[in-house]
Amino acid sequence: MEKDRNNKEPLILGLETSYRICGVSLTRGEKLIAELNIDAYRSHTEKLLNLIIDLLRYAEMELKMVDLIAVSIGPGSYTGLRVGLSTAKGLAFSLNRPIVGVRTHLVLAYPFRNYARWLCSVIPSKSGEIYRVYFEFRNGKCKKQEGMGAIKLEEFYSELKKKKPAICGIVDGLDLNYLENFVGCQFLSKKGSFPESYYVSVLGYEKYLAGDFSDIITLEPFYIKDFPDRK
Repeated sequence: MEKDRNNKEPLILGLETSYRICGVSLTRGEKLIAELNIDAYRSHTEKLLNLIIDLLRYAEMELKMVDLIAVSIGPGSYTGLRVGLSTAKGLAFSLNRPIVGVRTHLVLAYPFRNYARWLCSVIPSKSGEIYRVYFEFRNGKCKKQEGMGAIKLEEFYSELKKKKPAICGIVDGLDLNYLENFVGCQFLSKKGSFPESYYVSVLGYEKYLAGDFSDIITLEPFYIKDFPDRK
């Protein structure tokens, strides 16, 4: 597929199903056209396709106009990720369009890429562990990541005392008062934050510009154990 198709920025359909909030978005390059989010706790299968239909109707566009499918690949909800990825693959195949997968930690961090150089993007687990990734941003671009993996909560608090990054992501289960007042970490996300489909599209656009497309056959969800919404 040529990047300069019709001399326009690509129309990107972004799908975010890694968490209980199911989101879909349409962007022209980085410019948001429309976005819809619903609480689809354990019901992504029933709601995702209808949400896409509603999005296209609201934006007064047709599915065949989409140039790229971007989808979150986790970590996240076991069922949600499979529903999102299978839907994205089906659309990409039927439309003969490229597909890109985007990691959820980066989706959570991206809204804050200009607020701090070092960000710690977090997702909690039922077992009390924290799955975290540290990102270094420069001029709004991710230049480095480290520390990807699960860690016990007490070890995470000790780790933060040394690194003191700004924290973003799904902060449910974290003692925000303790971390702000005794560890000295700044919170950029508040309780209730969730991955947004708009940033799935934006990150998909970056991959589009770089020609970094995913293989529709081998693209798979990225799981961690005991994610909060695992079914």
